[in-house]
Amino acid sequence: MTLNQFSFFATVAKHRSLTKASAELRVSQPSISQQLKQLEGHHGTQLYRRVNKGVEITEAGQLFLRTITPILEQVAQLEGGFKPPAPKSAREVLRVGGTDSVSAELLPSLLAVFRLRHPTAELEMRTRTSDHLERMVSSSILDLAVTVREARSSDLVCEPLRREKIAMFVPSNHRLVHKSRLQLSDVLAEPLIIRGGKGGSGVFDKAMQQIRDRGLDLKIAMYCDGPTEIKAAVRNNMGV
Repeated sequence: MTLNQFSFFATVAKHRSLTKASAELRVSQPSISQQLKQLEGHHGTQLYRRVNKGVEITEAGQLFLRTITPILEQVAQLEGGFKPPAPKSAREVLRVGGTDSVSAELLPSLLAVFRLRHPTAELEMRTRTSDHLERMVSSSILDLAVTVREARSSDLVCEPLRREKIAMFVPSNHRLVHKSRLQLSDVLAEPLIIRGGKGGSGVFDKAMQQIRDRGLDLKIAMYCDGPTEIKAAVRNNMGV
């Protein structure tokens, strides 16, 4: 048995999740699982079991946790007594991420306000797809992210920020420019250029599914990875 194994088990028991324990300890999930397997093998009993939304501590695991907790507390006190004080000049870092539109339109203004309130803080901003951002938050690479959909992982907590509309844009010489009001049929008569592939937009996919559910047809002219490519295609009259 090792103190690392004790610490790994106590952290897993605290979060009831290998993923959250991995993020807090900054140790890979396979490494944690291997250490806990050795711990269970040493005692010859099951300390935890996997369930749908994480892990469940067994009765034997609860007893083991109560036994090792005083040991871990004593070790923490010992380490705290000999650690040098943290330098007062240490700067805090806020790492945030967003999808393309979020990073272009929303996060810069919010971070500007944050900087006024916390002038010494370091700021980092990443632009990725919703899937990538979710993985980065789960791995503690980012502190938080603003995406275009709810988190799919049960280990993450999300809340709605605001609602946004999907906008269509066309070349300046397009026939629809001079219409004061558009019908849905006007839009669907045009070939559409949309986000797709690895950079696909969950918001757009949801809207398109709602249109299909109404029995309406879509003419998809092209899928593009990002907004820059979409704008270039629209400028070349390949669609809207």
